[in-house]
Amino acid sequence: MAAKNTLKSTQLATVDDASWDRFKAAQASKLATLAPPWLIWPVVAGIGHAAHTLWGTGPGVAWSAIGLTLGTGVLSGVTWLVSHTRGILGRGSATVTTFTTGMWVTSCSVAGIGQPVVTWFFLAGGVTVCTGWNIRTVIRAKTGLSGVTDPLAFLFDQGKDSTGLDGARMATVKAGERKIEAAMALPAGQKTVGDVQKKTEHIEGAMGLPPGTLSVAADTDRADRAKVTLSDPRIMRAPIPWPGPSRPGGSIAEPVRPGVWQDGDDVADTIPGSHRQFMGKTGSGKSIGGAWDYLAEIITRTDVAVFAADITKGEQTLGPLRPALHRFETTKQGVRSLISDIEAQLKPRTDWLSARGYVNWEPGCGLAYWVLWLEEFPDIGDALGDKGMETFLRLLKAVRSAAEPSS
Repeated sequence: MAAKNTLKSTQLATVDDASWDRFKAAQASKLATLAPPWLIWPVVAGIGHAAHTLWGTGPGVAWSAIGLTLGTGVLSGVTWLVSHTRGILGRGSATVTTFTTGMWVTSCSVAGIGQPVVTWFFLAGGVTVCTGWNIRTVIRAKTGLSGVTDPLAFLFDQGKDSTGLDGARMATVKAGERKIEAAMALPAGQKTVGDVQKKTEHIEGAMGLPPGTLSVAADTDRADRAKVTLSDPRIMRAPIPWPGPSRPGGSIAEPVRPGVWQDGDDVADTIPGSHRQFMGKTGSGKSIGGAWDYLAEIITRTDVAVFAADITKGEQTLGPLRPALHRFETTKQGVRSLISDIEAQLKPRTDWLSARGYVNWEPGCGLAYWVLWLEEFPDIGDALGDKGMETFLRLLKAVRSAAEPSS
């Protein structure tokens, strides 16, 4: 038991020593961040005394005062210019500190540090300046990242110089659940939106973001501004559950929602007056991600009829939707008949619309909107033959002409 107690005491002492060492190191680190102004303070006194010793008597006094005054003005201007990325308080503090320090050195070079007024300004002014900088350091250390009002602007400022966009600024405009909209101000006459778009990958790397996070577009009102959208490209790696039809019982004229964009916004696609073509490599999800997503929306609308054909996979893709389809063909002869029958009904339908004053199909016109859905079209094209393909192309042109809004 005694041995166990001894071991426990030794471990406790080791932990206490380690904790004490960490505490001392943390305190030393804090003091190190506060020390620079106080270490520079006596150096300024030495510079002033040296200037008085060298030029404080005779005709050199005037030239020393003139030179040091000009130098103070130049250094103050440089400080103001190089601190342009800081806030007005930080920029002003740095510039005022440079100016007052330079003017004190100038005064000391003329009168000497032993003069009561010069000494008083050195003591009172030095304590004020050093304490002011310590206050800024402590407050910034306490707030850390939690004190940053715009994390996006903070991240951009941290890495923009390495991407060649020094002088640019970014600010959050709107933060949503899945995307952030921001505005970027460019240095006028130095950078363009095109420059930023070319460096998108570099910006993402500097900010520690996944590739494909940033989308940069021009601001149509200002050439020196860009609209930036940030979203997580990794959202596309996993399936997104379908929430169900967006407007069941509505009109096909209203947009369908076959999915979501990378930024989380719903896709809003208007069907009437347009064609759709799905292309991609084998297994990319053209049938399930395309046909099912679109048709699941379309068949829930009340003023539309879907005519479909798939002579390659037959029932595999569209078979589960057969009860909701107006007509579904899986043979070569069937698809030829389908195209011919639709083409034959085109003129009676357009005559119907024209007789009732409609330029194109509209909700409430008295006719259901027709959607022709063809899976694996290369095989269907071969099955139609030259004559059938001519009929199909003629149908496409006529349908598009009849369905598009007039200009």
